[in-house]
Amino acid sequence: MIELTKRMKMVADCVSKGSKIADVGCDHAYLSIDLIRRGIAKSCIASDVHTGPLIRAEENIKNYGLSDRITLRQSNGLKHIKPNEVDSIIMAGMGGALMIKILSEGSSCTNETTELILQPQSEIGKVRTYLHNTGFQILFEDMCIDAGKYYVVIKARKKDQKEDLIQKEIIDRDIFEEYGEYLLTCRHSVLKEFLLHRKEYIKRLSEELSLSSTKKATDRYQQLEQELFNIQRALVWFDKK
Repeated sequence: MIELTKRMKMVADCVSKGSKIADVGCDHAYLSIDLIRRGIAKSCIASDVHTGPLIRAEENIKNYGLSDRITLRQSNGLKHIKPNEVDSIIMAGMGGALMIKILSEGSSCTNETTELILQPQSEIGKVRTYLHNTGFQILFEDMCIDAGKYYVVIKARKKDQKEDLIQKEIIDRDIFEEYGEYLLTCRHSVLKEFLLHRKEYIKRLSEELSLSSTKKATDRYQQLEQELFNIQRALVWFDKK
């Protein structure tokens, strides 16, 4: 019996019912199997750049009798997935920079999808900025703690050409992109916990760095002070009524 981790359940819950998905970096295809078995996905292309995970994925798919619903494909990102083959692209368990690279290099496929479900492990703010700059709208975000680590999932869709693409000037735009407009405006409890935890960590590290006079330490101290300032700005959202 396959049981998804807490962070992967969060990803699965974002997928729209009836989707044809590309599970990019599928590992052992647990997510694809779960989505098909629960009747959420219509079909899946489970892809990975490495042979090992695909061998395990094939065994798992056969064990659940889903070979006719889940197609395995060895692919570097979206390279071997055609536009219109899928309407939902899912990526989890990789860094934000790699996600941006995959989406950019596979733009012909990315631009034809109905939704993106992304769970970047790093540089989350850069992923939000990329989506914002390439005409995507973030519909929803969620956040959880799994095995002591913080995870965010982003659900986005390409804006319709008829929609107004002019972005309003928002004072907190940088804070929204760093920490998530949806998470801030709904005052997500896990985000608040993360911000408070990060705030205390930065304070401790800054105190240690303040004892050093090297340029490297000084530069790092200034970076941390800026991050601390931004965290304070983000925390203000949790005091709003």
